[in-house]
Amino acid sequence: MGLVTIFPLRLLAAALSVVLRSLYWVYSHYGLLQALPAFSVLTLISVAASWMALRFGPVLAVIGIIGAYSVPVWVNTGNNDFIALLTYVAFVSVSASLVAHYVKRHWLWYLLWAGHLGWYILVALTVSKNLHWFINLYALFSIILLIAIPRLGLGFKQIEYRPHRFKTLLKQLPDNPLLLAVVVPLYLLLMSSNQLLTWQLSMLLLVALLLFLVLKNSTWDHWLIISVVSVVCLLTGQNNTVDYSEQLFVFRQNYGAGLFFIALFAGYGFLFGRKYPKRFGFTLLASLSSFVIISCLYLITPDHALMTAYPVWCFVLLALSAWLFKLSINSTNPMRVFSYWLGGNANISLALTMLLEGSSLTLALAVQVLLISFYVNKQSLSILTWPLKGLVGALLIRLSFAPWSADYSDALLLGVHWSLVVYPVCACLFYLAARHWQQQSVRMWLEGAALHCIALFITTETSYQLVGRYPDFENLSVYEHILLTCNWGILGCVYLLRSRFTAQLAKLYQMAGFALLTLSGLLVVKSFTAVNPFFEPINIGSWPIINWLLLLWLVPALIAIWASRLTKSQHYLQKLFTALAGVMSVLYINAEIRHNWQGEFINIALPTSDAELYSYSLVWLIIGAMLVVIGHLKTITLLQKLGLGLLALVVLKVFLIDMANLTGLLRAISFIGLGLSLVALSWLFQKFKAKPAALP
Repeated sequence: MGLVTIFPLRLLAAALSVVLRSLYWVYSHYGLLQALPAFSVLTLISVAASWMALRFGPVLAVIGIIGAYSVPVWVNTGNNDFIALLTYVAFVSVSASLVAHYVKRHWLWYLLWAGHLGWYILVALTVSKNLHWFINLYALFSIILLIAIPRLGLGFKQIEYRPHRFKTLLKQLPDNPLLLAVVVPLYLLLMSSNQLLTWQLSMLLLVALLLFLVLKNSTWDHWLIISVVSVVCLLTGQNNTVDYSEQLFVFRQNYGAGLFFIALFAGYGFLFGRKYPKRFGFTLLASLSSFVIISCLYLITPDHALMTAYPVWCFVLLALSAWLFKLSINSTNPMRVFSYWLGGNANISLALTMLLEGSSLTLALAVQVLLISFYVNKQSLSILTWPLKGLVGALLIRLSFAPWSADYSDALLLGVHWSLVVYPVCACLFYLAARHWQQQSVRMWLEGAALHCIALFITTETSYQLVGRYPDFENLSVYEHILLTCNWGILGCVYLLRSRFTAQLAKLYQMAGFALLTLSGLLVVKSFTAVNPFFEPINIGSWPIINWLLLLWLVPALIAIWASRLTKSQHYLQKLFTALAGVMSVLYINAEIRHNWQGEFINIALPTSDAELYSYSLVWLIIGAMLVVIGHLKTITLLQKLGLGLLALVVLKVFLIDMANLTGLLRAISFIGLGLSLVALSWLFQKFKAKPAALP
């Protein structure tokens, strides 16, 4: 474009700017024009300037559009008439959109969006409640003007019906930001004012418009979510004034609106899901909208009125589930089958939540996991597995926290305490469900769930049967402490062992295993001090061997040996577990010897007889000798050294302690016995000296 062409355009633009500014000064500073005439003249000049762009270029369109949108700022008529203001803005937007369409400059649309939505949002945030109906109509007009017409044209002709990936739909620009800019202020107004009838009609019109536009352009399929969100905002944002004592309240106000939208979404989704079988948005809308809407109604209903509403809601949920399952049988598309099953099972889960309570609900949901697994395996379906994993995860959370919930403290099932039934049955159901899956990740997930149920059963039921309550970790009894030490240690080793057989969940099992072993270790440390029968008056039982010492130190020692074998690759942990096992073994043997002489209480403050002292020497002499022999047989140097060390300690004890109070014949006999023992041990060394060199 040459200088001869550019100069007249710049001159015309400057002239229009001077005219607009002069008229503003005539109105604002000199008072030669009244507000309404000034408003009208400025508007006509601005609109005319924007239309001059068709002949003289887009620069004039910029001046005209900015001028037209800013006229209400320059000229204040004093009426505060928001209807007139938005009507004016709508007129300017229509004019500007036509100019932008003909000029074909994308940046002109930015001016249009900024001016139109700016005034819309400003008025929406300041308008009084009695004008909310007009704001809603203006919002619908904005969606049509700014989004629908530029894409579809004035004839609203369908431009796209192919399916698109969800990520592609989310990247749709500028449609998505524009729609959010229109509907978000509506949602804020809805939440801030209670005008039930106004908002019911408004949301119905908005939903109807969105459903209509989705049919015209498949790149708007995700707007079906906005439709459901609009209904959710209506149900949760508007207060009901119904009489809950009336049996038919479930059909009134928001409750009736919710049922209406369920029918609307289901009919719409089933109808157009059949017409467009590859557009899964319709199928998901039909499958899940009832679950979402009835969940909202469930949340807003007072507890005392729920029993009245349950029959109607459960009938709707179960009827839709039956229809969804029927459609899944007749469908050959895996994604459609998945959608039907997802919706059907979600509806059944919600219905079960309403019909059942407590442990019965937990068992029903676990049975549902098994049925889903059975059907998927029978039909050889290839579906997304995260909904099933989510259901199992929710069940595990429920099972994990149930014992410490007040509702479950004394609950009975089949005449016995609930945990005796629920945990074993759920473990079996999860294990059976895992058998029906070929996918390794799902199978491991379900087997892990079964293992977790077993862990919960062992942890909770042992304490309940022992003390009549579930473990109170801030106030554990001595015997609960002992049982939890063993339970958590065994489960920790099981989790570590399990981590070797799964790749995807290996780290999760390892974390759980080490966490349980750490907790068990902390309890073991406490058994050395606060729960130590040598220091505290703890009744360990009267039976030899079969008493609480077995669980206090021997079983944890065996668990520590097992853990050391499972952590061979981590040498510092292996050494730690081995040392811990040795300490607990020594404590157990000494405690059993003392228990044989003292009875139920072995407190170290009790008097110790000479016979008891000799017992320690005799037992440890035998143990030391056995270790030496086994070390020679197995060619293990460590055992040999350990046995010799024990023998040295026994000899030292005999000389310093056992013989300290002996005189005469008894002292001589003791020396003879010790000598004979050492001779026998020397004979054993000679017998095995021909063995090959011991392994280091």
